[in-house]
Amino acid sequence: MVSDILTFLRFASSGFIVYLGLIPKDTFPIFFYTVLFAWETDILDGYLARATGKFWKLGKYDFLFDMIFVWSTLLYFYLSGRITLTLFAFYNLVSFSFIALFPSKTTTMTFAAPVVFAPFVISFFEYKSLSTASWIWIVINFILFHKRFFEVVESYMKGLKGKKEANHFVNKKH
Repeated sequence: MVSDILTFLRFASSGFIVYLGLIPKDTFPIFFYTVLFAWETDILDGYLARATGKFWKLGKYDFLFDMIFVWSTLLYFYLSGRITLTLFAFYNLVSFSFIALFPSKTTTMTFAAPVVFAPFVISFFEYKSLSTASWIWIVINFILFHKRFFEVVESYMKGLKGKKEANHFVNKKH
């Protein structure tokens, strides 16, 4: 049940960051901490589900909620004036076209990655305090969850090679 609450909080964070994009002032610091919070819920919901072997109702929507959050991040960048409408529309057109033509988790992750990393890159260049928070968050999560990081990378690489992507929930029920 806790993992479902975390998954739902990530989904709710999507709406919150779109709202932040509508505010006509610099909301990037709040947006950034919301991004850290949302990705932490993603890390923890999966960890808790795997550790307990209990997959609740929202677990089957985890990747969908991840991608909704990614798209909301892209929409935030447009609404807050960080990218143009042309770039927003072009990125959506290209990414959705490729995902439709080559439907796989790997294809989707390929187009999601630049959007996922963009808040971190912006923090490194524009917000020193956020940059420090970024590094602390990255290092702590890598130390605690490095095994899962390598599992995700392995799955992604299998997908690139045209092999069936690894499913680390194979013996678990959703």
